[in-house]
Amino acid sequence: MSKRSMPTVLGSLALGVAIAAGRATASSQTSPGPGSQTPSLGEWIDPLDSRADDASRYESRLQAQVAHLVTLATVDTPGNVIDAEKELWIEALPLLHQATQRPDLPPAATKALADAWRADADRVRRSESRRKALDWHHKTSLDVFDANIPAYAHWAAPARIALAAAVGIWSSEGEPTGDGDMILWREGYYAVQAHCTDPLVLYARAQNLALFTPRDVAGVLGASRRVERSIENSKYPPIRKLYAALRLAQRLAESKSSAPKDAAEIERLVALGKTLFPQVLADPDLPRRELIHLFDVIGDASIAIHKDRRTLPAQLFDMLEGAKIDRGTMLTVQGYFNVDYAWDARGGGWANTVTADGARLMAQRLKKAQGALEEAWRLNPSNSDAAACMIRVELGQGEGRDRMEKWFDRAVAADPDNYGAYQAELYYLQPKWYGSIEDMVAFGRQCLAKANWDGSIPMVVIDAHMDAAHYTANGWQPSADPAYFQGNEAAWQDIKAAYAGYSLHTPRNDYQKLQYAKLAGWCGHWDEAHRTFLQLGKAFDPRIFSSELEQNKFAAEAADRAAAGPTSNP
Repeated sequence: MSKRSMPTVLGSLALGVAIAAGRATASSQTSPGPGSQTPSLGEWIDPLDSRADDASRYESRLQAQVAHLVTLATVDTPGNVIDAEKELWIEALPLLHQATQRPDLPPAATKALADAWRADADRVRRSESRRKALDWHHKTSLDVFDANIPAYAHWAAPARIALAAAVGIWSSEGEPTGDGDMILWREGYYAVQAHCTDPLVLYARAQNLALFTPRDVAGVLGASRRVERSIENSKYPPIRKLYAALRLAQRLAESKSSAPKDAAEIERLVALGKTLFPQVLADPDLPRRELIHLFDVIGDASIAIHKDRRTLPAQLFDMLEGAKIDRGTMLTVQGYFNVDYAWDARGGGWANTVTADGARLMAQRLKKAQGALEEAWRLNPSNSDAAACMIRVELGQGEGRDRMEKWFDRAVAADPDNYGAYQAELYYLQPKWYGSIEDMVAFGRQCLAKANWDGSIPMVVIDAHMDAAHYTANGWQPSADPAYFQGNEAAWQDIKAAYAGYSLHTPRNDYQKLQYAKLAGWCGHWDEAHRTFLQLGKAFDPRIFSSELEQNKFAAEAADRAAAGPTSNP
């Protein structure tokens, strides 16, 4: 989970003990997903309490950082205070701002704190941008939940934890995530078993099912059917209703049902979407990235229903142009849409699978995207999203690495935390495009050296090695090859450094630690893998190990090899 969303999600977990009422029935049943038994109440109360403790410790660390700076401001020079402020986590900056207004501090101290605050103007701006985006997600979800929860609803505790996890996922903006999905899985399950009636919690649960059990088309469709009508008639805002309508329409179309009632339902949902869309655009606080994501979802529905991404969005772009959306945002949305539309024309295969017509359409659509994105950036050079998307344009046009680097530099100059920009360059540097394994790893190490933990940027080095592991003597493979890591001490040093820094800035992250344990074993450092598995206890994530059986076997091997000593390492 990104550090950004950790306090929000984990802060809700203090309700863990209260979940007992909602779990009395569910605890002995078998979870329908992701391939493991639902833990009993006794097994999960302790981990939940420890997660709540993690949240408290996290908040305490933020407060301690600012308290140390306040103390320094009363006894040291302003220059030293400015230097020390740079070590604050970005989440601590609002607390620092509060400290600048404390009447109990000497005027010289508050001035030194204020000077440090102003000197860090870029991070202050980024902190404020994050806060606004997260506030919007709270306003459109958790605030409505809290205001309308039925009195004495025994499913309230797990439902709120699940929804808080969903908000953390929805607002993470592409940064490394992890625990939120599993928290949503488990707490959503408990809420459903306790007969939760909140439609947004049920929608989040349906999305979670689609992530963990994508082959269960009937199950995901059934969950989506059950939620759409209830959220449509709820007090949740139009954006949440629109997402539910689009997802159900998409899943009905993907089910290939020949039932007339399903065809009629798709038609009704599309009409409902057209009614809701202007209401969504009327929200003056709608984040630009949310609008980009919304058109992505609309495009997915259009592909499922009409076999073409543009059919549904074409009817909505006119509404977008007539709404009070700034032109730069509108152009950015159009740019992202046309890049996706261009890659639809090309297809996802290797170069020798691309047809002449597909290449022609791709070129036309990329040119259109280029025009929109370049104009969006000219209107506002702080538009990191437009610059980042131009990397994908260059990927398709292939004019040269210098051009890619130019747009990458513009993207991260506008937002150093834009993880998507780093991912786009890393993909560009893959051997199947315009780079090599050496290029990928070198770029990952540059990201590690930046030490920008505010945006989790050093974790790109993990992505680089994982991507490199797909390239073998037999060509590219769909799964990472453990052989890449065996005896690769340089990779291990990168991995160890990245996770060490990440752990300092994130109180608990089972997803990342499970991956660390797996990579430690692959690198031959079984003692480190064993130590990490002991810390994790019963934590499991099917995105790291396909089943609990596989994970348990790996953990047992780590224990055996660690006990045998370094000679057991490959």
